[in-house]
Amino acid sequence: MRTKYFLTLILGVLISVAAQAQDFSTTVCSGAVGTYEVASPQVGSTYTWTLKNGAGTLSASTGASIRITWDGTQNADVVSVTETNAGGCTGPATTIAVARYAQPTAVFANANLCNGTAPTVNLTGTPPYTLTWIDPTAPFTQSNFGIANNTFTLSASQVGNYKLISIGDKNCLVNIATGAAGSTAVVSAPLSKLTITIK
Repeated sequence: MRTKYFLTLILGVLISVAAQAQDFSTTVCSGAVGTYEVASPQVGSTYTWTLKNGAGTLSASTGASIRITWDGTQNADVVSVTETNAGGCTGPATTIAVARYAQPTAVFANANLCNGTAPTVNLTGTPPYTLTWIDPTAPFTQSNFGIANNTFTLSASQVGNYKLISIGDKNCLVNIATGAAGSTAVVSAPLSKLTITIK
């Protein structure tokens, strides 16, 4: 029989692929969670899933729907599913080649800055990048940019708190957790000129 699978990534991207005689491939971000479903399961059939290379955790090895939590490294894996019908007959395996891309990262180069200094952000990943942050006045997004030495300087240097929200590169988009190391920076208010008292 022809079987159709859906792959749903945690990033909200929905990919629908028809798997007939040939295998197919897709990509995920390392550390992501994917849901793999048989779109039209047959009554009385069971479905068995395996993961080659073991670089992820399956929520179950059988069922019409499973979840895979991918590990945090960049590599390649193969997801396989077979159907066994009510009569005990097993069909050929359909395989999904999965390329796992490393997640991009963004951290402030310095957490504390003097007045007039614009915060800089150190990035890792594959350009082009998309960076979203909140400065003391409003949220900003800089999209589709490449940089030298993986260092990006924000366009503002107002006094106050800065917070990184998300970082995306060519392959992945990652939300930056509140309180994550390097996710905040502070530009201090200018110091007043000292007054000297002679006694």
